[in-house]
Amino acid sequence: MPVSEERPLTIAQLQQRIKQVLAGEMFQGLCVTGQVSGFKTGGRAGHWYFDLKDEEGNVLSCAMWATFAIASRRNFAPSGYPKDGAQVIVRGYLSFYEKNGRLSFVAQQMEPDGTGRLWMLFQETRARLQAEGLFDPAHKKPIPRFPRKIALLTSHTGEVRHDVCKVACARNPMIPICLVPIPVQGQNAPDGIVRGLQIAQAIPRVDVIILARGGGSMEDLWCFNDERVARAIYESRIPVVTGIGHEPDFTIADDVADLRASTPSNAAELVVPDRNALMHQLTLLRHRMEGGWDMRLKAFSERLQRTRARMAARSPLVSLQKCRSRSEMVRLRLLHAMQGMLDARQNRLIEDQRRLDQAVDSHMQAASQRVLRLRWRMTGAVPLDRVSAMLKQLEAARTRMCLLTEHRLSMEDARLKRYRERLQGSSPRHILQRGYVMVTDGKRVITRRSQAPEEMQLQFADGPLKVRKSS
Repeated sequence: MPVSEERPLTIAQLQQRIKQVLAGEMFQGLCVTGQVSGFKTGGRAGHWYFDLKDEEGNVLSCAMWATFAIASRRNFAPSGYPKDGAQVIVRGYLSFYEKNGRLSFVAQQMEPDGTGRLWMLFQETRARLQAEGLFDPAHKKPIPRFPRKIALLTSHTGEVRHDVCKVACARNPMIPICLVPIPVQGQNAPDGIVRGLQIAQAIPRVDVIILARGGGSMEDLWCFNDERVARAIYESRIPVVTGIGHEPDFTIADDVADLRASTPSNAAELVVPDRNALMHQLTLLRHRMEGGWDMRLKAFSERLQRTRARMAARSPLVSLQKCRSRSEMVRLRLLHAMQGMLDARQNRLIEDQRRLDQAVDSHMQAASQRVLRLRWRMTGAVPLDRVSAMLKQLEAARTRMCLLTEHRLSMEDARLKRYRERLQGSSPRHILQRGYVMVTDGKRVITRRSQAPEEMQLQFADGPLKVRKSS
């Protein structure tokens, strides 16, 4: 019938039909299995609410009223409640709640199935051993990086032995592997594993133990959840690496072991160092070390050059040469200043002598003229003897003046002679007269052979001489 011709149903009518269908015998007395998830109780009422999940991720919402929950609690001793992750079998019926349109499964009976019981036992054993500190990382022993010998605990008939040996030989064939056959499944397996751990610890030079087994169900791997095996691994003085089952598989032995590998082959990869990787690492380290030494040697060489330069700059010879250069410059400046002073004194003395001569001549002329005037004036009035006496006094005064002038000139000449002798004693020309030669480049004095230019000038006592530097 076309949609337009159908009579639409109300939500209440549709929900009523769904409830009538679910009330039929088909949806009564159902038995469902799955893992418990999100378990919680309904407070004081004592109802149970939880979800059932399967391996594909499907979810079924469940509820168990308090009257049925009380009867099912004895199936989950000692706690009396199912734990999340437990595999259970639930019997009941489907129910539909109209107000929220939710479909749920009302459980009337719940009990753990076979796998579920193992899971509960696994959780209880694991919680007890964890409380005792067997899983504490502080008690885990470090795995040696370069083991001398490896003890492999596994079945002598399985493929695990070949896989581990193949991976180990491919990575480093120099490390021997000692096989300790043990049972890996069955009731006697825990005792065999404990005995194998004891045997492995007695083998000389064994540095690490690999406990390995192939994949399997939870029942197949149950011997590795045994408390005796866990305590034997914990008490082992040699580090134990587990490679049990596949990646999803996890046992109590993995918790207690010093290192857990995802597979037996992965355990061999974790324990046996890769020789090629080590060689590559050694090559890289050698290159880094050589490069580091080259850099350090270069740095030391540069530091040595800088130290040498500083020491050369602070060398006593350099300081002495600088002092000699400065003293030579001071000496030359002093000689130049003294020569200037002597020249100035000599010029001044000559000028004074000239002025004195001019003054004496002028005075003599003036005196002579005065005497003549007086003589002419006194010719007729002054007696001759008085004139003679005055002439004698004048002559005596002239004589004393001449003597004083000569004495002053002789003193100045002696003083000038002393200055000239002192100047000549410190003059470079006086030193050159003793056989020394002064080398210059025309502007400055050359004191070291390394400073000598191609063309030099040799200053002798009698004159300069230009020379060229020979090879």
